[in-house]
Amino acid sequence: EDVFELSLVHDGFDWRLFGAGQTSDFMRGDFGGDLSSSPAIEPVSLVITGPTSLEFPEGSGVGMILDYSTGQLKRLDYGYSCSLSERYSQEETPLNVNYEVSGWHYITLKVTDASSNVAYAVDSVYVKELISPDISFTVDESRCIANANTFTSESSTLENIVSYSWDFDGDGVEDSSEPNPTYQFSSAGEYTVILTIGDGSSCGNTARETIMVYAGPPSPDFSVDQTAYCAGEDVTLTNLSDDAAYGEGLTYHWSTELGDTTSIAPVFNFDQPGEKTISLYSSIPGCDSEILTKTVSILALPEIVFQADTACHGEFTEFTNLSEGTSFAWTFGDGFTSNAKSPEHFYTEPGLYEVAISNIDENGCENFLAKQVIVGAIPEAEFEYDIACQGDETILSDVSIVNGADIVEWEWYIEDTPVSQDKNPGVYFDREGSQTVTMTVVSSNGCTASYSESIDVLGQPQVDFSVERACQGDFTSFVDQTTNPDQIISRTWQINGETQASDNDTLNYAFVEPGIYEVSLMVNNRSLCTAEQTKTIEILALPELDFLIDGVCENELITVLDQSVAINDAIVSRRWLLNGTFIGNGSKIEIPADVSGLHDVTLEVVTKFGCSLSRTETIEVYARPEVAFTPANDFGVPPFSLVFENETINGQSYKWYINGDLTSEEMTPSLSFGTEGLQTVKLVATNENGCMDSLSTQIESILPVVDLVVNEIQLIEDRGLQKILLDVSNKSNLPVELFEVQITLENEFTLSENVTRRINKGKDAVIGLSVSLPSISNLGYLCVSLVAPYNVPDQIPENNEGCINLESRTIFEPAFPNPATDRTHIRMILPLDGDVELTILDLSGQVKQQKTLPNRPSGLTTFTIDLQTLQSGTYFIAIKYNGGSHRIRVIKQ
Repeated sequence: EDVFELSLVHDGFDWRLFGAGQTSDFMRGDFGGDLSSSPAIEPVSLVITGPTSLEFPEGSGVGMILDYSTGQLKRLDYGYSCSLSERYSQEETPLNVNYEVSGWHYITLKVTDASSNVAYAVDSVYVKELISPDISFTVDESRCIANANTFTSESSTLENIVSYSWDFDGDGVEDSSEPNPTYQFSSAGEYTVILTIGDGSSCGNTARETIMVYAGPPSPDFSVDQTAYCAGEDVTLTNLSDDAAYGEGLTYHWSTELGDTTSIAPVFNFDQPGEKTISLYSSIPGCDSEILTKTVSILALPEIVFQADTACHGEFTEFTNLSEGTSFAWTFGDGFTSNAKSPEHFYTEPGLYEVAISNIDENGCENFLAKQVIVGAIPEAEFEYDIACQGDETILSDVSIVNGADIVEWEWYIEDTPVSQDKNPGVYFDREGSQTVTMTVVSSNGCTASYSESIDVLGQPQVDFSVERACQGDFTSFVDQTTNPDQIISRTWQINGETQASDNDTLNYAFVEPGIYEVSLMVNNRSLCTAEQTKTIEILALPELDFLIDGVCENELITVLDQSVAINDAIVSRRWLLNGTFIGNGSKIEIPADVSGLHDVTLEVVTKFGCSLSRTETIEVYARPEVAFTPANDFGVPPFSLVFENETINGQSYKWYINGDLTSEEMTPSLSFGTEGLQTVKLVATNENGCMDSLSTQIESILPVVDLVVNEIQLIEDRGLQKILLDVSNKSNLPVELFEVQITLENEFTLSENVTRRINKGKDAVIGLSVSLPSISNLGYLCVSLVAPYNVPDQIPENNEGCINLESRTIFEPAFPNPATDRTHIRMILPLDGDVELTILDLSGQVKQQKTLPNRPSGLTTFTIDLQTLQSGTYFIAIKYNGGSHRIRVIKQ
């Protein structure tokens, strides 16, 4: 109809189009928010009487257009880039739809039944911002169940893929998890191979391909229509193979001496006699059948050869038959025939005739031979010429004619000397005076004629000029050196055929482009003869100067590499300048970039021809980042973490490495150390200009082996108090920073103090304790012991304790343990250095053990008494020392 009444209504959710009493969903709108809260849009009623278009509000990306000629209302997209790999699909279940933009996307399904009724369904899908890895795969060409197939996965991000799942037979069960598996199908048929991958995040991808697997190719069979053929006769083959169960994967392979073909039923034509073998086999990808071979006989054609004499009009043409045989048939091309073996024939008119002869042998094979025979007309020879000057080119023009043919050959002679075989040659006369020119022509029918004429040759000038060649772009000078210059009436200079404005005896010309140039000087003398001299000169191309600058950071060594192109004038020397100062020669130079800012790099060259030129480029050298950082500590007990305070100046991005592995890209990270050993931490900083610098330090990650040693204890008087000073050695395998000190007063009362002081491994330190004693006290001695840090025992507990005697007497502590079984210990505090003698006595006074400990230092000394060799009972231990003796009773259980 000519008029369409349509209503376009938006109800806050969908655009709906009303017409002819029907309502259909046209498109679900996306208005950037909750559709239910979108403002109402007034209904619009339209009457369309011609081609027009309706546009949705800007941003919807959809309109519609009415084709008046067909009455079809069509969807029109504009200003909206679809992010789908496939925008439309007519499949019942589309397999792969890829979105390139995250966010909500709307999907419309239109269903049409057999009665052309249409229904729509609209739904949405949310696409995450994660990028799904691309995936595809290839399979080798093997398609037989006897062979295994190799599947190769392909992706531009293979390093991100962490899982593969192959389903080779479409049963939904994983058959392999390898990236590139090999699989052998157990039966023939069509299979859909599905590869599903994952990248370690919540995204993956799927690729699928359908392949056909066959049990094997069909057995080949064929027939020929006869067993013997004449050479050149078509050999027709009929393919009898049973291939009804095979699809496009089946190929037939025919082979003869003529070559190979994969036609289903080919036709061969052998032009040479003999027994010819025809082979056939069938194949599907990966499998070939057995080869079937049959033989046919090709009979030789009878030999046929003849010659025909070329005749001109008025002569007999003779034919000589060189063939073997008795049955011949001639046709002469003018309506006459002959059965003679070697006939002769008279043609009444000149012209070109087609002569044919046939020969049939006893096998019925017939051979033909045809040739063209010319009966030619006699040419009427003549030529013309212009003024002839000595040494100048004189054009001789053939004006000969011949009836029914063309002149095809020419022979030109000057005074019986051959000079040319061209139709209109340019000839040169080497002397003045009268000379005879003769022309002989041959027509296309083989007939000849001659013509001669005497020509007067005039004298000409002897032209020459000199060349002073210059560099490209400079002036090259040409100077006329023609003999008898007073006879010259005009000059013409040409460069590559272009006439120059100057007619002087000197021409100065600047060649702006390199190349081969032809420079000509043409001179006219008073005899009206013209002579010309042409010389070829080469203007060498100036090198195209260029150089590559690698590195633009002040902590880099900037490399400048000459990449100039010298076509035919090689560069023989180079000079490099930095900011106008000479810095070196050669095709490559290295510039230490120790100052940031703008710098001029200049290359000056001299070519082999002596041309000089230069090129300057300005480069900007960027400042490097000043890398600095401070770790919270330089050691730790694994596993542990340290905060690294980044103090870099002029940095933009940072990469922290532990033992070469990238660990963090934060500015101030907390780095974790989980393994034992020396850990190298490196910070690589990059600024906005891409300049980089780095700084490394070492963190010791070590399992603690603690050995703290008390070397000496001192009491220092300070304002009525005695301060305790400890001389401590750290013989552990790592520094200590916090440890506990226990002060024991006469083995009866113990005080504890935590000391915060770093003592590096292998180092000593003097530590003043906060605990102090009154200057006047009755305390006889005190002991100080160090508690191992890091929650591990001290390796040598005997040396992590020391005592100081506050009196001049020797102090003994009770033996421990007592009673004892195997051994007991005695601690004594000596006021002075000296020897100590130990004696073990039983109750009867008999000596059981005796030993001397020489040169015992003042302070705490601990003795271990071995009781294993003694019987149970009571024993006395007598101790003698410098200044006295002491006895202790010990019970052995």
